[in-house]
Amino acid sequence: MSIAGTCGESFLAQHIAIDIGNDDGVQGFIKFAAFRDSSEPEVVFESYPMDISGGISSSDAQIHFAGGLRGEVFMVEESDSLFLLAGFSATGEEIFRISEERDRIPLTEEELAEDQLSISLVMNEEGSTLETSREPGTDQYRSIVEGVGADNQGRIWVKMGDTGTPYFRVYSPEGDQPAVAIPDETISDRADYSISPNGFMAFDSDPDDWPKLYLLGVSE
Repeated sequence: MSIAGTCGESFLAQHIAIDIGNDDGVQGFIKFAAFRDSSEPEVVFESYPMDISGGISSSDAQIHFAGGLRGEVFMVEESDSLFLLAGFSATGEEIFRISEERDRIPLTEEELAEDQLSISLVMNEEGSTLETSREPGTDQYRSIVEGVGADNQGRIWVKMGDTGTPYFRVYSPEGDQPAVAIPDETISDRADYSISPNGFMAFDSDPDDWPKLYLLGVSE
């Protein structure tokens, strides 16, 4: 379903696993795992059950993940009522887990009225075309967490979504919170971030004029 590179020889992925050989019938799972040179996971960090009844598969699990500087693995859950950050060793042992229940924060009327950009690639015998449209949003509440990354000093950057202005909680590799980071005000609030040991980037794919890529530095 999604992948992320690591600093080791394996890569992180979120994938669907179907188990048909058990007494409870067919069961489905979304697994957050590390793969190396096989289609089977080398390490499974988290596993979430899926509803596969009626030929339709679905799950409430929405996670983001990143690899750390020394092979650690970090993940957050996207939720409107929970802050969750967990860290694991490369072999799957849990290093820390931070879990905080939160009150739901309703979106403003302006945010509820905003359309979301939808992009689809249509392929046929004559070639392919890229189609864009705008669809109404379905979320009613703010997501507490929107993403996670790790930098070249081993720090964990958790992108927060619980206010109208993006900011980051910055943790040590052990899960201690040493700082809060605020993006430069010239960066769009809608930008997506990529934070890795190789550097910092932000990308706004849906501005009023044209897409923008920001190459970022850190001011301490």
